[in-house]
Amino acid sequence: SMLSDMGVQVILVEYADRILPLEDEEVSIEMKRILEERNVTIWTDSKVEPLSVEKEDGQVTLSVVRHGAETEHTITINQVLVSIGRDANTEDLGLDNTNIQVERGVIQINDSYQTQESHIYAIGDVIGGYQLAHVASREGILAVNHMLGEKVEFLISTQVPRCTYSRPEVASIGLTEQAAKEKGYEVSISKYPLRYLGKPLVYGNPQGFIKIVGDKRTQDLLGVHLIGVQATELISTASLAKFLDASPWEIGQVIYPHPTFSEVFGEAIKK
Repeated sequence: SMLSDMGVQVILVEYADRILPLEDEEVSIEMKRILEERNVTIWTDSKVEPLSVEKEDGQVTLSVVRHGAETEHTITINQVLVSIGRDANTEDLGLDNTNIQVERGVIQINDSYQTQESHIYAIGDVIGGYQLAHVASREGILAVNHMLGEKVEFLISTQVPRCTYSRPEVASIGLTEQAAKEKGYEVSISKYPLRYLGKPLVYGNPQGFIKIVGDKRTQDLLGVHLIGVQATELISTASLAKFLDASPWEIGQVIYPHPTFSEVFGEAIKK
């Protein structure tokens, strides 16, 4: 997204069957559509053949194999950006001198963020899970509270907001529609496009939508998914609703000022 904004011709090679594979599928589809409108080439279900990569005269030639295709695509480009995930940085911490256990690259902890050495706590990327700054910050607070003798509860993953700072922005919290169905929920879906609101039109970019996933049986809020302008700001409203265990109906009863981005929550529920 950023490179495209800078005028770079981008080819995105994704091994999974869609981009943003951890987000709701409809969000992934919308992002792909918007990026392709900006002339970004997107190949999903594809992989680069490692032995095919050659660098010569300031250019890189490589072969891409697309799932189900009989032939390889050979492309010559100026630069390759490899982004296939991150490992926990547990090297050179002196863990060999302790009883702290590391499994699958991450430090093992209990529900209070204590390691096997009870006076040593671990938080953030080194314990796995969401590798996000706000997650590490909250885990640090919980760990210190436990040090002070307070009873703490482990961070609830479905209450963690997740943000992608692209254009358009993507933000989500809780379960996707697919994940909710896989867990056995009978889901209800509320969806509303940003183009029907005044404020996104003022900003000149009304692309995107909100999608609210609820439990038909209990009326619990299961997840909220946003793509569009200000999505990473709007997700805080959903985060508060998840923390307070608000139902989608209760979110719809809030009086939202007009014109604002936030009124998309009320409009989605009314719809």
